[in-house]
Amino acid sequence: MTVLSDKEWVLLEEWLADETFVGWANGEDEESVAMWEKYLNRSPGHWKVAKVGRTLIQGVPFANVDSNDRRRMLALANLNRRLDRHKGRTQPVVKVVQKNRMWFKVAAAGMFLIAATGIYWHYFYDAQITIATNFGEQLRHDLPDGSAVSLNANSKLTYSKLSPRRVKLEGEAFFEVERKPISEAKFRVITNDLEIIVLGTTFNVNARNDKTKVFLEEGRVDLEAAGGVEKIVMEPGDLITYSKKNRELLEKRNDASALKTATWKEGALIFKDTPLLEALFEIEDIYGIQFIIQSESLKKLHISGGVPIKNLKVTLSTLTEVYGMELRKEGKRYFVGGSK
Repeated sequence: MTVLSDKEWVLLEEWLADETFVGWANGEDEESVAMWEKYLNRSPGHWKVAKVGRTLIQGVPFANVDSNDRRRMLALANLNRRLDRHKGRTQPVVKVVQKNRMWFKVAAAGMFLIAATGIYWHYFYDAQITIATNFGEQLRHDLPDGSAVSLNANSKLTYSKLSPRRVKLEGEAFFEVERKPISEAKFRVITNDLEIIVLGTTFNVNARNDKTKVFLEEGRVDLEAAGGVEKIVMEPGDLITYSKKNRELLEKRNDASALKTATWKEGALIFKDTPLLEALFEIEDIYGIQFIIQSESLKKLHISGGVPIKNLKVTLSTLTEVYGMELRKEGKRYFVGGSK
């Protein structure tokens, strides 16, 4: 019987989430077979892990199961492995019992094992991790796969412990994705509008107000729109805005202003000929406040420059002193009544 170390089991979990590995194990994808044979011949120490994976895959219909389910099956295999470790540590107790009592105990033990397995899998393998920020708060979080994410204020990131390379985002975040050179496992960010697919790259995602903005700083990103628009390929410097509500690509540009998209990480919003309404919307999202513009002329105003966002008081002072606005506060509402 092949015995894998804990490190090898972690590696196998990663491989089982990879479609090309499944294609190699099933022998149904010539390209995957050639790629993995080449890799394994260069790294013969990994053949043991690959053979265990192939045995698991050929024993169940993995071709019709998604990667999350494959990881679930591996989790159960992992549980069995841990239980097996304890089999030889206790001496069996032999008792003479009536046949029907033996059957009852076996059935009860089976039910207990099923329940215990479900509980163990749920709490230790399939736990849902949620990272969230309050208004005015920023947070950096390291993902289990080696990637890192910085969350802007009023944002939430959710992922499964079994699938840390598939995350759901509400709000805004900057991703630094760790590439997996062996498996080439993809990293996916899901918003209400888009599915963002990458291998290893750095990019910013803003999913607010019925649209998603994606800025690619480095690497390559593929976008799959929920509204049926064909896949969009992004290059470094691209800024794309897509609305599922309107089912249309609102904007795609690659210019100097796009580079200012992720400056919130440094504690400021940078605007370049940006409509005042749009700039104030961004500040509202960060602090959970509301601006009400009372002047029609201000609604047509465009602003250029920076607004600090580490402290609400400093932000409001900048709006009044640098941009010459008059603000009147009522609860969490700020009335913008014109310029000084």
